[in-house]
Amino acid sequence: MRIKVNFMITDARGVPVPAKTLFRDLKVGEYWVLKGKRLVNSQSVYVVGALPPDGEYLILATDKNPVTALEDYKKRQSIETLFQCLKGRGHNFEDTHMTFPDRIDKQIALPAIAFSRCHATGEQCHSQKPIKIKKHRRKAVSIFRPGLDHIGRILHNISELYHEFCKNLKIILGPLILMNSHDTS
Repeated sequence: MRIKVNFMITDARGVPVPAKTLFRDLKVGEYWVLKGKRLVNSQSVYVVGALPPDGEYLILATDKNPVTALEDYKKRQSIETLFQCLKGRGHNFEDTHMTFPDRIDKQIALPAIAFSRCHATGEQCHSQKPIKIKKHRRKAVSIFRPGLDHIGRILHNISELYHEFCKNLKIILGPLILMNSHDTS
């Protein structure tokens, strides 16, 4: 669970202090795992802090392995982003009012595949031409956006970019084709 920088955490002596105080000596790109469990809101948990390049502290409380907490949080964040996109940011999943499980599976699976492909394409675009960082130290657009735009350009110019369309289609359908080939036994 991510906690705010002003949240009270016990220090090594058991004295409650603001979370940021415990990580004030972190340098950009560093992370620390505090030794032992600490009290956070009367719960005994491990605490991990990081200072990403955007300069905004990332402080996590976990009852699991603190060494993997940051990686686990990154995965969770990707899943949260997917659900935000499937819900309120365009797909409006709640508006479908579906109740049949097999239809719900398809309603989630297809957009999730499309989202994943746009995100992966966005990462490729970002590696070739980095996304601009705004004054508040956040990206001007998400990683997803350049991927969506790039795939949109391919689809709008499919006659000129047919080879690139086929390459993307193989990447998307590859796992499905492999799954289906195993089902024929």
